[in-house]
Amino acid sequence: MEKTDIIITETGNYEELIPLFRSSGLEIHAEGGKPQNMITCWRADDRRGNLLGGVSIERKKGLFVIGDIAVEKEMRGQNIGGCLLGTAMKCIRQMGGRQIYLVAKAPKFFEKFGFVYQDEREAPGIFNCKTCAQRGETCFPEFMIWTEKEQGGR
Repeated sequence: MEKTDIIITETGNYEELIPLFRSSGLEIHAEGGKPQNMITCWRADDRRGNLLGGVSIERKKGLFVIGDIAVEKEMRGQNIGGCLLGTAMKCIRQMGGRQIYLVAKAPKFFEKFGFVYQDEREAPGIFNCKTCAQRGETCFPEFMIWTEKEQGGR
């Protein structure tokens, strides 16, 4: 799929992305709608309007966070996730964010965009994963951070 075949739209409608996030194995903690700290979200669609992926950004305790990001399983590997992540990162930088945090179930994907691993003890206490009983049992996420100065302003 060509990049021109992907339409990224800022939707702010997190609820429409929940089924995608859940089917991708993400744990959604948005009882009654969007996450409390969500700033906005985007969806990626094909030209027929089929949902291909989504991403949300949040601000927790003054820190910018990629809250959720997922791409339909059969569409992975076609740069849809990269387009979504790039859109979210650009928005955060435009809001003055110089660091971006996330918890990754697929950390190799985020490495390509300059995210580095963060020791659990150094990761801010803003993630549900830090206290989740499934962590280390059935779920093995990595804490990661992107810092603008380490990326040369990228």
